[in-house]
Amino acid sequence: MNVRGLLIINFIFIQSTYCLSQVVKTWTIDSFQVNLVRYEQEQETPGIFPIDRPTAKAFYSLFEIKKLGKLVTLGGNYSLSKDSCSLAFLELPSPRIKNGTVGTYYTLGLCNRKVTAKTVTKPGWILSEISTATIRPLDSLYYNPYNQNAPFKVPNYNSGKKIALHPKMIEGLLVFFNATYLVAPYHKSEFPAPHNPHFELNFTYNGEEKSVLMYWGRYIVDGYVYSGEGSYIEPSDLRFWEANERLWGRE
Repeated sequence: MNVRGLLIINFIFIQSTYCLSQVVKTWTIDSFQVNLVRYEQEQETPGIFPIDRPTAKAFYSLFEIKKLGKLVTLGGNYSLSKDSCSLAFLELPSPRIKNGTVGTYYTLGLCNRKVTAKTVTKPGWILSEISTATIRPLDSLYYNPYNQNAPFKVPNYNSGKKIALHPKMIEGLLVFFNATYLVAPYHKSEFPAPHNPHFELNFTYNGEEKSVLMYWGRYIVDGYVYSGEGSYIEPSDLRFWEANERLWGRE
């Protein structure tokens, strides 16, 4: 049989998505306006034939928070109490700043129309006031997003015991931390396994015990998450641990 020709016709089906929004309820609390917005998202796949096709619909609600008529710059996600009476969130300044007062944590009473505010001040540690600094790994391996079958290994894990932080690494910690921005409140539930923090730093500062959790290039201090600019391709917290080991001659 002679094949004289072959014609292939490709029909491309483009999914269309429509999103409608409706303000369901509004609260005015001091200088804040909170809108509960209901979204309806509709998705359909049009074809070339005039036949009925199923349409997928999704409904969800979100809070829109404004202050003095402008949308609030949120750090992380807002949280709503179980009784739906308290809405809490972190407001970041614009432009963002690295040191001093770096944000404000608000709780809005949707039921009693009250506002509570707590300023967030980034710690400004002085090297000469730091003593008895230690670091400990929180696990012997941790998740590698680039190769799930080859997790990162912590050398010289030693059952997760604390080891002394070399003086040069204390200096490095201050340099790295001072270059970070406040990004979000720390909620343990947002760091589930295998995305738990990897290392814990402890030290005494002016007679007070301090703790810093490290997760890639993020630092968790006093209930808040700080991070530098850009994305972290390298596991910088693991490199910090390895550098400390080298300085002590334990490669």
